[in-house]
Amino acid sequence: LLTSKYAYRGAENALQKKYPSELLTLFQLSAYFEITPNPQEKLVREMINIINVKDASILASAIQEKCDALFSLDRKHFTENKEIKRTYPELLAITPGDFIQKHF
Repeated sequence: LLTSKYAYRGAENALQKKYPSELLTLFQLSAYFEITPNPQEKLVREMINIINVKDASILASAIQEKCDALFSLDRKHFTENKEIKRTYPELLAITPGDFIQKHF
């Protein structure tokens, strides 16, 4: 499992605002995944043609790191995005729940 610095910081900020008592949990969970460098800016700009600006860095990270799967609860922008499926058929964009249901 891996995440980019960008995505990790986003999770930190969201927890800080909504559930500050859970920041320690995020830190503890980070022992189980790799935090990768942020994606190259050129790749992020390319992703804007496929996904909204806010999510371009997330998709670019998955592509840059050659991920097999991208877990997201965002069905509209990731798991049901036909352009992602067409452009990157090797990348499985799926919700965590759907992945567990399908594979376990």
